[in-house]
This record gives sequence, structure tokens and C-alpha cells, in this order.
Amino acid sequence: MRSRKILTSLIFSILWALVISINTNVYGYFSYNRSCEVFPNQCDTGGEKSAVKGPVLSQLIIDGAGYFLQSNSDYQSFLKKVELSPTYGTNYVEIQNIIDKTIENLELARSIYYEIWQLSMEMEYDPSVLEKLYQFDYPGYQEKNDLFEVIFQKVSTFLKSGDVRGTYKKFYDDAGIILKGLKGIRESVDSNTIPKVSDCWRINQKYFSLELFGQYVAEVFYALE
Repeated sequence: MRSRKILTSLIFSILWALVISINTNVYGYFSYNRSCEVFPNQCDTGGEKSAVKGPVLSQLIIDGAGYFLQSNSDYQSFLKKVELSPTYGTNYVEIQNIIDKTIENLELARSIYYEIWQLSMEMEYDPSVLEKLYQFDYPGYQEKNDLFEVIFQKVSTFLKSGDVRGTYKKFYDDAGIILKGLKGIRESVDSNTIPKVSDCWRINQKYFSLELFGQYVAEVFYALE
């Protein structure tokens, strides 16, 4: 039975690898994805048949989103432990490990977005995609999908003016603010003290806002005709 499971897993892995090799457009879904379309050839996987050699934005965006989402997930685990601490007590070694992972994954996400931002500065925009971004019905899309207006307005300000590079810099800057807050929390935890609840609230809000900002950028690019 075990050998059958191993064989099934191996076959699945091979088939998945074949799918990846055939599919030359990798986008992702949840944070800044398809924004690579505004730069020629940057939604290519960068494989052997690619017109681009070296890093391509599509894969970097996916990797950065993965680390960011994992960091947010780690932070939610930390909040859960803090929430339950009055009833079940506080294991400081455990929450130290959680907050360290939270910081580590966000630092990785931020470093990738720095690379994305810097690479994009060397690239020319595709005028046809910029025109689509300019013509996009931002108010209609916001109303139809009941998006958070304050966050979506920031997205529309960047995209309508064609400042996609600016959205990458915003991620880098905002992640830096979150990291500063997380390191303050780690100082409290390292001294076996539960951090101030208000500090936890503000970091949670910043994660939420940045995650939605990246999602809304992705949504607009997915909605472009």
C-alpha cells in the first residue's frame, strides 16, 4: 500500500512538472499578479523557449506574494496565541519562534519586491497596457465588487496614471513599516512580556491594508480586456 502511494505521488509530480513546462504564462492570483503585463515579455516563465533570460517579474511577484502571505499567516498564528494567553497561559519560546518566522518571511518578501522594483526601473512600459489602465472603469469596478473604497482609490491613483513601478515601491515601503512594528513586538516577547494590544492592532491593520492593495492591483490587471 505504501509503495502504491509513493508511485501515485511520483506520477502526480511528473505530470505536474509537464504542465508547468507546457504552460509558459505564470501569473498567480492574489498579490500584484499580472502587473507584469505592463512590461513586455515579463509575464513569461523564463524557460528555455523564453524571449527573456534571467529573472522575470511574473515569477518574482509570485515568490514575493508567497512569502508575504506566509508572513501574514504566521502573524495571525501569533495573534491567536496572544488571544488565548489569558486562559491557557503564555509559552514565550513558542511565540518567539512564531514572531521570528513572521519577520523572516516578511524580510524575504520585501527583498524580492525591492528586486522587482529595481528591475522594473530598467524596463519600458507597454503603451497599449498603459492605455487600458487609463481607460479602466475604476469607480464601476469598485462599486460592482464592493471593494474597500479607501484602499481601491489608492490603487486607482497609481494605475490610472500608469505608475505600476510605484505600486512595487509602495509594497517595499509598507513592508518596512510592518517590519519595524514586528521588531518592536519581538523586543517585548524576548523580555517575556506580552506586547501592547494597540501595537498588535496596528500591525494587523497594516498587513490587511497591504494585502488588499496587492489584491486590488491583481484584480484590475485580471479585469483588463
